[in-house]
Amino acid sequence: MTTFHSPEDNHQHPYPGVSHAQEGGLPINLFMAVVVQLQDERNTARALANLGLIVIQLPSTGAFLGRRNVTLLVGLPEDRLDDAVRVISEQCRQRVEYISTPLEGAPLPIPIATPIPVGGATIIVIKVDRFEEF
Repeated sequence: MTTFHSPEDNHQHPYPGVSHAQEGGLPINLFMAVVVQLQDERNTARALANLGLIVIQLPSTGAFLGRRNVTLLVGLPEDRLDDAVRVISEQCRQRVEYISTPLEGAPLPIPIATPIPVGGATIIVIKVDRFEEF
């Protein structure tokens, strides 16, 4: 698990365990889970951190193709949601990968390359009624 902080977070917090968002008076009232491809995770996490958000990364695996993904967990105030979604859409690109599938009706199993769109991002936003950190 990796945590990205914004560049201005290089100082010691006067109260250990209190997040930058809490110190700065930003209420955390939304929780965002963002599933991104491994290729996009570093740039996406840094771009979100540059917005002043704390980002926690959890490794995950895609169900359909079994590809490695990363789930980014982000707590944020409501007024930062549009900025966060914009940054994610700028950093996460959809790609085309090819998988081998058998040619139907052939007497022998002849594999053909089938294009499959992968990547982009899946974003889930949940309203937070209560946030505490200690």
